[in-house]
Amino acid sequence: MEFPFWIPESVIQIANHMRRDNSLSDRSMAFFTNEKLSNFWKAFGDYSNNYPNENIPPLFVGSFLAPLAAGYGETGSVDSPSFKSKTRAAQIETDKLIEKAATVSAELIGILNDIEKISSIIPEELRFLTVAKKLLPLEAGSIPTYYQGVRTTRALELLMDSLESWPKTSELFKDLPGMSSQKSTWRDFLREARDNLHEMADVYADGDCFDMRESYWVIIINILIDENISRESVQSALRT
Repeated sequence: MEFPFWIPESVIQIANHMRRDNSLSDRSMAFFTNEKLSNFWKAFGDYSNNYPNENIPPLFVGSFLAPLAAGYGETGSVDSPSFKSKTRAAQIETDKLIEKAATVSAELIGILNDIEKISSIIPEELRFLTVAKKLLPLEAGSIPTYYQGVRTTRALELLMDSLESWPKTSELFKDLPGMSSQKSTWRDFLREARDNLHEMADVYADGDCFDMRESYWVIIINILIDENISRESVQSALRT
């Protein structure tokens, strides 16, 4: 299938790559081919000509398709949860395991300290230098011997501190627009895409963000998410 003439060549290359990778869904295809977006793509062509950086086209496309792939806008179900729901559920389970790992690390530190208190005949691995040399055999000869006094328990203490300070799911996702709430909605998609565009502009376009007209947002959300979402609803979401 040929892509429409209004699509910039750099974007056609991305779409063809997605097609070869079998990652071009029907909704993604509509993003490239729907005639209602012809002005949107022509405007991006002008924008990318002003900022001829090879990173801009894939980041621009990804600004919209990455949130879509993440399931923003899909509510999912118990039998078929959305990507977002699965990600949050997995991270909540990870919270429990990280907490358990911190507890186990603390217990192991105590046991190893007790071993060293009781006897001087102990595994060499309780000295961290021995462990380091086994992990880095090629660099073993260049590791200074003054590390001989560093105990393996110190490494475990650092690990424990890291585990104990690791943010819980609610804290980890609080600054990610699409992940901060429990449910996936099309508003998540809008917030994430808008943030992506601003980040791209800050890094590669001197802060000059692509002019996302309200009409573009309405069309894209209708095409990619739900055709029944009204212009008024999109206007309200853009104001927040």
